[in-house]
Amino acid sequence: AAEAEAALEERFVHRVYSCMAPALACADEGGSGGCANRRGPPACVRDLLRDLPPGCLLADLGCGHSAAALSRLAAARGHLAVGADICLDLLLAANDDWHRRRSRGRQRRQPLLVQADVLRCPLRSAAFDAVTCVSVVHHLASRDRRRRLLAEAARLLRPGGRLLVTAWAFEQPGRPARSFNCQDLLVPWGAPEPPQTPALPPPPKPPPRPAWQRRLSSLPLLAGFFGGSRNGGGSGDCQADSSDCESDSSDCEFRIREFPASSCPRRHTAGDCLCDGACGAAGAPASEGRRLRYYHVFRQGELADCARGLGLDCLREWHEQGNWCLSARRMPPSYY
Repeated sequence: AAEAEAALEERFVHRVYSCMAPALACADEGGSGGCANRRGPPACVRDLLRDLPPGCLLADLGCGHSAAALSRLAAARGHLAVGADICLDLLLAANDDWHRRRSRGRQRRQPLLVQADVLRCPLRSAAFDAVTCVSVVHHLASRDRRRRLLAEAARLLRPGGRLLVTAWAFEQPGRPARSFNCQDLLVPWGAPEPPQTPALPPPPKPPPRPAWQRRLSSLPLLAGFFGGSRNGGGSGDCQADSSDCESDSSDCEFRIREFPASSCPRRHTAGDCLCDGACGAAGAPASEGRRLRYYHVFRQGELADCARGLGLDCLREWHEQGNWCLSARRMPPSYY
């Protein structure tokens, strides 16, 4: 199960972000890449940096391409941020963003970036005053892996350090365009849908043959003389008998075939449910060129439940712009 979960994340998370890294960099430059983070860190991260005393060390797990923006904002508050992400292309995009801003005299401190799996982060334990994990935990494919991420974040925190986690929310009040019917799904993102080819009108049906022709064409010697087939009828009279129609496709216009499930590969669909159909969700087929990302959308209280028993004191959980946000504090070892 662990290998299957890691493979799902590799296919529907890591590869997608690697391919979209150039588009994200263009979006940061003011293009039309459609990146949600092109305006910098969200408001909850800005509030956390504002509340911390000057001179704090911050770790951003799953920093992505926005590491340069977070490093710039942290430096303005007198902090030092270290970003970690498994996707090298996103880290390179963040580094390129820093070089562009440096050439314009808009940023001086280079971001500290580490390519690492956030579930096994090679950073020192109890060394950070704050840890942020923005829009990362919802890409992990099981509750066990989500708890491992929160446990890794708790390990990096010193006693009393602050943790901030954000994830997509299942509850989307006032946003009918983003509504979910299950918690584990694939969300399309990337290339636009190709133009739809207009459907051609169906061909006109041939006029019915007279009764005398149907009776004569049923005779073996005259089969096919009046446009019939070997099974005693023309294309309009075929009853889809597979034993007769399968031998020659020219004898029968319609054919019914049933493929076994093993020979009909299931395509992932936009908004497709990954719960084996238990919730009854059904999505539209994925268009060619459209990339799909895996998401687990969180219900209210689910983030706090994942953090329970990890030495974290959950201070607050709130809904912000379609996301659930969790603020927690690392408890001293004597409390757990």
